Formats: sequence, C-alpha cells, structure tokens
Amino acid sequence: MKTILKKLCHSLYTILFIAATGIAAITYSLASDNKSVTNYNQANTEVIIIDLQESHQINYILFIGVFLLVISFGLFLIKHRTDSIGSKPADRPQELTIREKEILHLVNSGMLNKEIAHELSISTSTVKSHVNNIFKKLNVKKRIDLMS
Repeated sequence: MKTILKKLCHSLYTILFIAATGIAAITYSLASDNKSVTNYNQANTEVIIIDLQESHQINYILFIGVFLLVISFGLFLIKHRTDSIGSKPADRPQELTIREKEILHLVNSGMLNKEIAHELSISTSTVKSHVNNIFKKLNVKKRIDLMS
C-alpha cells in the first residue's frame, strides 16, 4: 500500500488525471440531473444554483467525483511536501569551503598531498580529508577528474 501511494505521489500526471476524472464526474453528474441545476442570466452575470436537497437519493457519480478531487488534492500535498522537505542534503549541490577551494587550486597546479600539507602547514591526513570532501561535493572519483 505504501509503495502504491508513493508511486502515485511522484507522478504529477497521475494526480492531474485523478483530478480531471473527478471534475468530469462532477460535471456529468450535475449536467445529467437537470432538476437540481438552475441557471439565471442577467446582464453580464450568470448564477448557477445547485439544489441537492430536491433529490432523495444519493448521487453516486457526484460523490465519486468529489472523492477523486479530494484524493488528488491530498496526493498533490504529499508530493509537494516530500519534494520540498524530504529532499536529502546530498541531493542539493554543496559549495566548497575556502580551504577546499585553496586545496583544489593546489591540486590543479599539480602538487601532491605531501607538498600541499607543507605549503599550508597542515597534516597530510587533513589534506586527504579535504580532497575526499572535494571529490564528494564535485562528484568525481579521481584527481585527474578535478583538473578537467
């Protein structure tokens, strides 16, 4: 059930289709029951009155249409919430820190980790950590990819 709901929420076309089906059902239901819909036209104003009390039986098509609209609205809200709040920080592009930019520049100039460590007065393991962070943020796996 959860996977079906998840699939429905991720497809905006499915949500729009459900909403359109609901609107079509409501329109058909109201149009087919001419006794309960009355139009008044005066000047540039049109008033439509829908009298649901006149009918003594439940209009199932109208009920289904409203139900589909409510479902599509709920699915849209779930989709919007999961798209904005549920996105992982790893999905968002991350900015390099000042130190990482510095190290990236030195890597691009052809320096080795040991030389960068000596240049910046930090340990070689710190340089390796920065280089690994740069790899992750720029989504590369090799030093040569940083240079391109």
